[in-house]
Amino acid sequence: MGKNDPLDNTLLCLVGEQFFYYGLLNAEGNIHKSDQIKINSDFSFYHSPETISTFLSNSLESLDFKKIKIGIVNQWFSLVPIELSIQESKYWTPKPKGDLKVDFHIDTLDQLQIAYFIPTELKNKLLSLHDDVSFHHLVSANLKGHETEEGVHSYKINGLQFLQVIDKQKIIYSNLVKSKTVLSQLYYSLLAFHVHEKDPHQIPFYTTTSESDLNQELSTYIKQVHNVTSSFKQTHESNLTNEYLYQLEKLDLCAS
Repeated sequence: MGKNDPLDNTLLCLVGEQFFYYGLLNAEGNIHKSDQIKINSDFSFYHSPETISTFLSNSLESLDFKKIKIGIVNQWFSLVPIELSIQESKYWTPKPKGDLKVDFHIDTLDQLQIAYFIPTELKNKLLSLHDDVSFHHLVSANLKGHETEEGVHSYKINGLQFLQVIDKQKIIYSNLVKSKTVLSQLYYSLLAFHVHEKDPHQIPFYTTTSESDLNQELSTYIKQVHNVTSSFKQTHESNLTNEYLYQLEKLDLCAS
């Protein structure tokens, strides 16, 4: 295959109820095309997933890829022991309210399972895009590769904040909360230290934020604040920040 053969590309997408963004990753590990949609009204991709397929068709020259990886971003998930059956895992996983039809999925990691729901209509529309489409929850993507990075991790993504605590190479806490302001991000970050009795003057803190106000607040309470950056390089003009790229990079680590 040639260097720029589209069949060498992997399409990485993250989708929530009111946002969607993608990065087209080539064989050299560069993002050479990206775009996004953010919705501020009552519109929902869960009920109108055809908007995503239309957007991709208009944004990309071709839908010929090696594969597509979809990161699902919602709060309908649970962390469950590997020993639990599918039905037991489903019982402990919160479902959306109302009449939205959903399908149940499980991502299996080394230490545990991430059980979650995907809106059925959204899933079927995305599956129709390509022969090789895989789904992974945002929590699963972020837990991969972090088992040895002891400390508190906090990553912002479109009005949500992903939090996890790693202690002695084990995941002892992981959550995805609604958080849109600097104050709320600071609150949930410090709460993770407090609830799990971690000393903010001793335990490292990892974040992808580029917000100077938040970083200043964090450094007031936490001694070791580490700004994590994505290794992905963008070869085009793009409005995707490090926070977006980092999530796409974590998604790429997920096995298809």
